[in-house]
Order: sequence, then structure tokens, then C-alpha cells
Amino acid sequence: MWQAGFKFSSGQAFFDMGGRGFFVWLSYAVSLLAMLALAWQSKFMSKAVRDYVAQQQARAARIIAAREKRKQSRNVKTNPIETN
Repeated sequence: MWQAGFKFSSGQAFFDMGGRGFFVWLSYAVSLLAMLALAWQSKFMSKAVRDYVAQQQARAARIIAAREKRKQSRNVKTNPIETN
């Protein structure tokens, strides 16, 4: 049998696989479901990470803008521009 390979007489024999077909196809199904779950989870986590990074970049931009505004207001108060 090993040298000749597996030869199935019909489609039903292929799916049955000598009585072990249920376990073979079940293992394929579990493996496929696990891979799909991992792909979905990866996509979900990737989106969550991108959203978090965008929030942190926006926060940093707001902080930098506030510091710049504070710096400019201090410069105006301490060094008023004289007009003649």
C-alpha cells in the first residue's frame, strides 16, 4: 500500500479514508478555523494599534502646539515690540 500510494475507487472512499476520514477532515476544519481566527485577531489588533498611535500623535501635536502658544505669549509679555 505504501509503494502503490492511496488509490480510492470513488469520491465516497476518498472522504471516508478507510474509516479515519472523520478525524482527518475534523483536523483540517479545526486548523482552518484556527488560522482564520488568528488572521481576524491580527487584523483587529492591527487596527487597534493604528488607532492608538494616531491618538498619541494627535495628543503630541496638541501638546507641542500648546507649548508653542505659551512660549509666544511669554515672549510678547516680556519683550513687547515698540512702535515709533
